[in-house]
Amino acid sequence: MGDEAVKTRMAWADAGRGLAITLVVLLHAQEFFSTAGNEMPALAQFNETAHYIRMPLFFVLSGLFAQKWIAASWSRLWSGKISLLYWVYLVWSFIGVPFALWIRAQLSKGQIDVSSELWAAVLLPVRPTTMMWFVWTLSLFFVVAKVIRLLPPAVQLGGAALLAVAYSSIPDDLLATLHRTTAFGYTGFLAYFFFFLVGLHGRDLIVRLAHAPMLARGSAAAIAACALTLEAAIPSFTDHAGASFMIRCVALPGAIALSTFVARLTPLTYIGSRTLPIYVSHGITIGLVAGAASLITAGPALPRLDAPAVVVCAVVCIAVGLGLEQLTKTRLTWLLAQPRWFAHGPARRSQPASMLG
Repeated sequence: MGDEAVKTRMAWADAGRGLAITLVVLLHAQEFFSTAGNEMPALAQFNETAHYIRMPLFFVLSGLFAQKWIAASWSRLWSGKISLLYWVYLVWSFIGVPFALWIRAQLSKGQIDVSSELWAAVLLPVRPTTMMWFVWTLSLFFVVAKVIRLLPPAVQLGGAALLAVAYSSIPDDLLATLHRTTAFGYTGFLAYFFFFLVGLHGRDLIVRLAHAPMLARGSAAAIAACALTLEAAIPSFTDHAGASFMIRCVALPGAIALSTFVARLTPLTYIGSRTLPIYVSHGITIGLVAGAASLITAGPALPRLDAPAVVVCAVVCIAVGLGLEQLTKTRLTWLLAQPRWFAHGPARRSQPASMLG
């Protein structure tokens, strides 16, 4: 089945990405404001449960159309895909540095180690420690998938699954140390490369599931709901080696089925076709919303908010991202598109601005 034929039948993929990016923004908004002592147990539990479908779904959908890039030459892969992702990662990582410093200053009441923060900024090209880690890791996925392309798919998937199981089995204290000494971009590779490969090699099966009868898709969604309910009811279940990876795998077909159910929601599919500007700008927007709230309330820089206010913040982030996408169509194009000199060829940009491969 050709790429164009698949695209015409896959509004559900845009809906899935719209769902995933909405969950990402909601998570970061809740985490940001929780640092001010905002107790939102229901929203926090929702975000914790959504953890098992949020990034796996995103990366599966990223791998779904990646075959043409993996099959292309290295120069074509660089100029058309990797250079775009890496350029956007660099631009928005450095744009976010002053905002990150301001946020940390508020959280620590001015007690920050400026030298260490600046050193972290210098290392950003090779050490993704900001919210932009997703874009950096996605570019790494394309590189590694290209390198191992001649291996049998079963070997690729098996090796990536072993990495994911090993990662999910690391104790929390050791995992925190791993995050500090490496970066989220590298640990994200361990956790999610398997799901990118699932999208890459399992496209036909995924498309079949997405267009399966209602009963089959409903069953997949029900099984996923049961798995997520079990995790929420028995948190200690994920203490077992590989348990969280297993839950992600069980929940993934349900997440795809859910994407087909919400595909009729036009705003969600519209958002899903413009995930890149939303992703790169939402962290800064959350910080600006917090600053504006502090001015309005004449309170601390991180005011106390309840869950509905955090949802409103997430909506604002999405609106700003969509506005950024419109702005960069005619000006400031370098914010979302690599220049020709960086790509060493004709500058390319997904239209609309999407992370899908």
